[in-house]
Amino acid sequence: MKKQLTKFALTATLGLAITFTFAQKAAAEKPPEKAAVGTFMDIRDNKTYKTVKIGEQVWMAENLNYEAEGSRCYDNKPANCLKYGRLYDWETAMKACPKGWHLPSDDEWVTLTDFVGGSSTAGTKLKATSGWNENGNGTDAYGFAALPGGYGYSGYSSGIGNGGHWWSGIENIANIADKAYRRSIGPHRETAYRYNDDKDNLQSVRCLQGDAKEVVAVADRAKATVATPPAKAEPVPKTKTKPVPKTKAKCPYKKIGSPITVEAVFLLSECGEGCYTYFRLANGEKIMLIGQTDDDLEEGTKVSITYQREQRWIEFEEGYPFCDDQFDYLESLTVLKK
Repeated sequence: MKKQLTKFALTATLGLAITFTFAQKAAAEKPPEKAAVGTFMDIRDNKTYKTVKIGEQVWMAENLNYEAEGSRCYDNKPANCLKYGRLYDWETAMKACPKGWHLPSDDEWVTLTDFVGGSSTAGTKLKATSGWNENGNGTDAYGFAALPGGYGYSGYSSGIGNGGHWWSGIENIANIADKAYRRSIGPHRETAYRYNDDKDNLQSVRCLQGDAKEVVAVADRAKATVATPPAKAEPVPKTKTKPVPKTKAKCPYKKIGSPITVEAVFLLSECGEGCYTYFRLANGEKIMLIGQTDDDLEEGTKVSITYQREQRWIEFEEGYPFCDDQFDYLESLTVLKK
């Protein structure tokens, strides 16, 4: 009888412990029943933005729509600015947020995605419940209301309705001066992933409340810079955007020139919408190659690489094909002995 009581007590204790553990997990994963929402007026142009508190952070619940040199509307159409906000190059984005707000750092983006359950599912939870193409809407569980504002590059606009991209206030950690990080969400992805992009490209901006924490410029890690708002709005540059080609005629694949083999130092390999690997050559020049290396390759490793310039058929975003001969593809990599 005593053994039966002991067994019953142990079973009950384990059952309570398991129930308590699952209850804790469910409580941790449960989104807030009602987001702490508010509004903020930007006194520079008297535009009002929705705000939302997520964890200990207060975010604008809309993309920034502050007119400044270095920004424009998607396809230069004001209606797109009203819905999606403006698109900014990185240098402009760093100083575009109003006083008391700043461009979030990479760590602050991580804080957000961690709070909502991790980057692997953050895309679905942060996306708005409407506005995404092909039923790619999210749950908007936290009131972030991410919209697919697309992006701009080399005079083109692309991806509206299909993807949302937001600058981060940190340059590329591999000391590549013309690159900076952004967060991206796609229509059929659950993820909110970090991606490496050219600073001259145009992305959306979400401002975070509070003064900017230390933002380290990789080219000069001895000095930290803090984002400050511009004194006044600048007029939008009157540039003519080129139409995006929509031809479906595929171009022939071909190699351009001969393969090149050089010794270099490995810097960084990242995969987002594609895989990109960065190296520093002996003369100090940094190059980017299309292709991925082994995950365990450490920064600073001396290697011998062979790469080939190729023309390939690329479907850039959905339905926007290009024939491009400007990409160098990594063919082989050998680690050199120290």
